[in-house]
Amino acid sequence: MKSPYDVIIKPIITEKTMASTEEGKYTFVVAADAEKPEIKAAAEKKAEGLQGVALEIAAKVSSTGVTYGSVGAAAVAEALKNMGIEIDRKIITMREAKAVGDYEATVHFHKDVEVKIPVKVVAENAPEVVEQPVAEAPVAEEVEEFDIEEEADELTEE
Repeated sequence: MKSPYDVIIKPIITEKTMASTEEGKYTFVVAADAEKPEIKAAAEKKAEGLQGVALEIAAKVSSTGVTYGSVGAAAVAEALKNMGIEIDRKIITMREAKAVGDYEATVHFHKDVEVKIPVKVVAENAPEVVEQPVAEAPVAEEVEEFDIEEEADELTEE
């Protein structure tokens, strides 16, 4: 059996193929002698390599937690590449992350084979939170009650 990378060569990106992705159709260059079951098996084998993968992407953020720019498919592809997994960014879809939080990227290997990857966007410049014990607050001393009417009478007598 051939390697999955010999069967599915690369995605085809044109205006027409990008319009069909909204319908769940993805177009790839495949080996000339590859048959449909072999193509699907190769896609499933590639997908197995991404099972259990979770990404944490650091981005510059403002004090309110909003990112400068956004984290999208290109950042996911770069993070996967850093892990040693070569995936073309064109087959990754993800809602643009414009704030710190949890997101989900989908890698489309075949019309029936998709892998969802959890993506956590974290602040690159976040200060470390160090837990320090809180000292007990001092107890206030008791003060005599203050009667404003009595004080007002004393002031008017003078």
